[in-house]
Amino acid sequence: MPDVNFDTSVLVDYLRLRLDDILGVDRLGGDVRSPGETRQLLTDGDNRRVVGGKVDGEFGALCDRHQAIYGDMFDWVVENPDEPLVEYDITARDVRVSQNDRDFVRFDVQVQWNDDPEEKQASDFRRLNQEVQNIERELRQLLDRVYPQFDDEELAGALDNLSVDLGHDTAVVVDATKIAKRDGIDLLVSTDSDTADEQEALNGCLDECDRSVELTIARPDEI
Repeated sequence: MPDVNFDTSVLVDYLRLRLDDILGVDRLGGDVRSPGETRQLLTDGDNRRVVGGKVDGEFGALCDRHQAIYGDMFDWVVENPDEPLVEYDITARDVRVSQNDRDFVRFDVQVQWNDDPEEKQASDFRRLNQEVQNIERELRQLLDRVYPQFDDEELAGALDNLSVDLGHDTAVVVDATKIAKRDGIDLLVSTDSDTADEQEALNGCLDECDRSVELTIARPDEI
């Protein structure tokens, strides 16, 4: 198996799959495109598994937010035993979340758990809150190296000027370019279509910036 550099999306998929394992359900990770391949890439083989500094920071922040979300949902269920879970409004709660988090709570959590008894909802949310940090620690132990976040203003500017809207993934690609140049790990695995489907455009930008690196960008089931 080749050496692999992971995007944040793959780590998030792994987190959801492991939470499902703990609860004995297929809810949080039910939309993961290739669960078997994602697990294998992170747990099997003697290849190097690394992440860049941008991914490291994003994943840590996401885990912190999800702990807070599950903890707050537990509190709400206990405080509102007669209310259906779909009435939970995270925007009215004292929890800092992104738009993606809000969509995740609404469509992946509230709808999935709404018909469960209140006791099970409370038990599951308490356990999710407790386990996120453990799985984050477990996943980090599976990684061989976490690189710092690299600066390359010229490359970042060129990537931002592409017709592709990379957003925060600009920094992920900058890190991946530096990692490939330093240590030859040129395979970036992502399930984010903004990155995974744009290999040609991104490599064209690297070539124009004379970075002497060509990235292979693939989804877990393409390796």
